Amino acid sequence: MSENTPKLDLLMKDPTLDGHEYFNVKTMMNDNWEKIDQFAGDAKASIESLEDRLNTKAEEEVVLNGGVQIVDAVKAAPFNLTGLKGRTLVNLLGRLGGMESLTGIGRSNATTALDASNKTIGSYSLKVTTSISPASDSGIAYIPMSGLKVGGYYVLIADGKNGNASTGLYVGWGGGFNPGYTDVITATDKFTTVWKKIQPNVSAGNIDLAVNGAVGQYGYFDAVRVYEISSAEYAALDSMTSDQVAAKYPYVDSVTPVRNPYAIRYGENLFPTFYERRDAPLNGASLTVNSPYNAQMTTTATNQYVGADGINIKPGCTITLSVGDKSSLTWGYINEYDRENTMLKQNVLKTLPAIITLNENTVSLGVFFGNGESVGFISVTDPMLNIGSEALPFVPREDALLALQTDLYADPVTGANADSVFEQSGQYFKAKKWQRLVLDGSQNWIWSVSSYTGYKLVQPSSNGNYEVLNNPVNDSGWLVKYDGKLLSRISSGVLPSSGDQQTVTGTYNGGTYNAFNLTISNADSGWGDNYTPTPDEIKAYFLGWKMVVLGEQIGNSVYNGTGTKGWSDIVIVKNQPTSTNAVSTLPTTPAARKLDNFEIDYYELVYQLATPTVEPIVSEGQLTFNEGSNQVEVGTGIVLREAAKPQWSGGQYWINGATGASSRLNNKPLKILQVYKNGKKDLWSVIGHSTGDQTSYGLSQAAKPAYQYDPSAAYSATYLMLATSPVQTITGTYAGNEKSLLEDLVDSVTHQEIRLAAVENKKAEKDSPVVWIRPTLLYGWIGGTAMFTKLENGLVVLRGVIQNGTTNAGTLIFQLPAGFRPSQSMEIRARSYNGSGDSSNSTIIINPDGKVIIQNVVYSTLWLDGISFVAEQ
Repeated sequence: MSENTPKLDLLMKDPTLDGHEYFNVKTMMNDNWEKIDQFAGDAKASIESLEDRLNTKAEEEVVLNGGVQIVDAVKAAPFNLTGLKGRTLVNLLGRLGGMESLTGIGRSNATTALDASNKTIGSYSLKVTTSISPASDSGIAYIPMSGLKVGGYYVLIADGKNGNASTGLYVGWGGGFNPGYTDVITATDKFTTVWKKIQPNVSAGNIDLAVNGAVGQYGYFDAVRVYEISSAEYAALDSMTSDQVAAKYPYVDSVTPVRNPYAIRYGENLFPTFYERRDAPLNGASLTVNSPYNAQMTTTATNQYVGADGINIKPGCTITLSVGDKSSLTWGYINEYDRENTMLKQNVLKTLPAIITLNENTVSLGVFFGNGESVGFISVTDPMLNIGSEALPFVPREDALLALQTDLYADPVTGANADSVFEQSGQYFKAKKWQRLVLDGSQNWIWSVSSYTGYKLVQPSSNGNYEVLNNPVNDSGWLVKYDGKLLSRISSGVLPSSGDQQTVTGTYNGGTYNAFNLTISNADSGWGDNYTPTPDEIKAYFLGWKMVVLGEQIGNSVYNGTGTKGWSDIVIVKNQPTSTNAVSTLPTTPAARKLDNFEIDYYELVYQLATPTVEPIVSEGQLTFNEGSNQVEVGTGIVLREAAKPQWSGGQYWINGATGASSRLNNKPLKILQVYKNGKKDLWSVIGHSTGDQTSYGLSQAAKPAYQYDPSAAYSATYLMLATSPVQTITGTYAGNEKSLLEDLVDSVTHQEIRLAAVENKKAEKDSPVVWIRPTLLYGWIGGTAMFTKLENGLVVLRGVIQNGTTNAGTLIFQLPAGFRPSQSMEIRARSYNGSGDSSNSTIIINPDGKVIIQNVVYSTLWLDGISFVAEQ
């Protein structure tokens, strides 16, 4: 009896049973040949497709914009970065618009206060309450604004939230500027971003923050910024929504680049482990966590839940929540929150899986499980929260991160001459076109001109000359004062006219200067017109000290050569101007940087390099895509593995908790992403400040029960900074077929082997004996014990004694070779002895060119022991 073959479905006759049948050409031959031919064609197409995938490289291009987005990938593959450029935003209000302090903010017919409950950035907003009647007028808080270019292009942007003002809030250009106010802000349930552009006809005026309503009515303002922009950007504003303007021009303090960019691809499962839960919804229920994705709870009331919040999500997308075993679950919630952490909607879940399309303003989720209207035992197993309308099989959450710890600058107005990132042999590098210099008191300074009234001009110096910058472009500097104020820029060769002005000079009148100078008002420095500060007294100012007359109120005190000199911490001067608190000894260490909402910082200079350089970037991680939908977040402000010092409080150890400054991180954190123990991931509870737990320094802290803490271990934390910075688009590719995947794999293995070999060589160097080098001594100096070496961590160490050379200031003792030199000039103390009972704490200068030079009194014997510094990279 005939039958068909199982693979190709060919007709096959049984000779015994079907032998009496006539031979049918169509069924017994042609149909079979057609099936064979069809199979051959399909096989050929498949083979050709496979040959293409194996022989021809195919890459998919991808553009990752700032914020959270969904990327649909055709293959599971690693991401290869091809483009990331710098950007600089210069907020002409400095940091006043962050509303972290009342300092510098005026008021008219209004009272002002900081408010911690209503804000969009930082820790506070400004609450303005009107004190004028009738209601047709406004109570105004204002920020003085000066130094604008007449006819230039500027945009003012601010966030506002109406409290109860009957008319509403306005933000605008006031004072002497062209009249111009934003649309009225009436919403009382959220902050609204408003903006107003201007081409000013005067250079000075005010930024007004107005509340229009009856006496006692109020509103909130935050994230106020003023940017100078290009004419093209100015024209484009009219076609942009307020949200687009806010995204393109986010709030920053003073001069801020793209700082520490990152890209995170969240796992297919967006739900974190139960070890990262938030305990507040438990409300007294007993909880047992058996594994990362299994929690058991016995409830005693109907409002007890277990789950997590702070789950970042793309606004408006569709999500699905499912669990492995739902037999004991009868109730749950998915809470939707906006950017202010205000709940927009609470989705009640009585059945799982649950499919939800989110609000267009939802940026984060809280997901909680319970038993709703009943009490008793529940078990939550394998929760799965995924993008899309289909419940996917459970997988643990596994994120992929690419983080670059670097600053990327560009021209603030035009965007030209941008720093850029590129990858080579598995290592990321920066094509660097801008340089940042922190004036932290390590520089040497000189007073320059005596003829100015009310201010003084000072310049940093190196070995008696002013060449302290690295080949700068003339007049390219942006200099930020200790309080965030921008110093006015004046051109090379132009004389200053007031305090708080600066000049950067590369070349001038045919000469090379590589220098800069700045003016300091007498009110800031405490130096009177009739007094000439010494270099060390100028250095004390940059360390955070004001000169005063002992016994006088420090706010207005100026030393003119009479009375007794003293010095007061600038923080105290700003906060307690009527105090007489001062020290009588010239300070040589930094003043205290007060860790509250009014922080004093160092001066900071950013300037463009005439000749770009290339430098390696500290990076971590490898961004990869899963096949299908991927939620990817692109942002800035990540800090990688910062050393942490946990402190005990209330039965737990805290990182960045209210246990004193010793547990605080170096920057106010927005969110702690991961804690490490001896370099490996460690599970800590991450708590947000909004829950009222433990801290006011930033918005996040981590806690661990005391019995789980290891005091002998080294802990570190990776976190996002609360301070905002601009975000740039990241472009790249990923492998679209097998050949590309194989080539990427080979390249990755090759690069890893090269880097591993470098690590092994470093270890070999570390394990080998330290080699000491004898310098060639000059100008009569001798000393067989004088030597130097460089340790594997880059620290250059000197030792030994030299004698009997020329002791005059400026004498060259010896010169260090390349690789053993500091990146900037250093003044270092050393002990010397004259052989007759006299000794001196002498100083020497070590310059970036390696020259070791006598700075001041040195006797005939000079000890080099204890001198060390970090070599240039």
